[in-house]
Amino acid sequence: MGIILLLLLALPFAAGIFYSIGRPRATATARCAAVLQDLGHAVSMYAADYDGRLPPAIGWEAALVRHSGFTRAFVCPAAQPDEPSYFFNPALGRSLIEDYRRPTETVLAADATLGRVNAEGRPAPPRHETGENALFLDGHVKFLPRESPARSSSAPGRP
Repeated sequence: MGIILLLLLALPFAAGIFYSIGRPRATATARCAAVLQDLGHAVSMYAADYDGRLPPAIGWEAALVRHSGFTRAFVCPAAQPDEPSYFFNPALGRSLIEDYRRPTETVLAADATLGRVNAEGRPAPPRHETGENALFLDGHVKFLPRESPARSSSAPGRP
């Protein structure tokens, strides 16, 4: 009876181990999207405490880490150690969220390679093979393929 009880107690643990072994690890793109989701939560907390106002465009990361209580900075797992992970849309710094009519189309933050050009004036290669992740003003995160029309709609959606 004791052995059967031990087996019944160990079965969920063993199933969890076998399940995790069989699953592929999350890709850097998926982990990056999760970091951007965290960033979106931090922005929401900041805006809730500042009457709907977004953090400043310059120093946004430090303001969010300090204000939200996140113990780590927002770092893309695919970023090189000497390059910035994300950019914050400078047109949105300290503005009111309610001023934007199209929050589902307005990029709040994204991989720092989005919109960057190389020394020859050509678009820099995307960080995640075929595109970049972007956090939108409404809080959703979306992968933007290199040729996506949303890549050019990072300007504010004000009237």
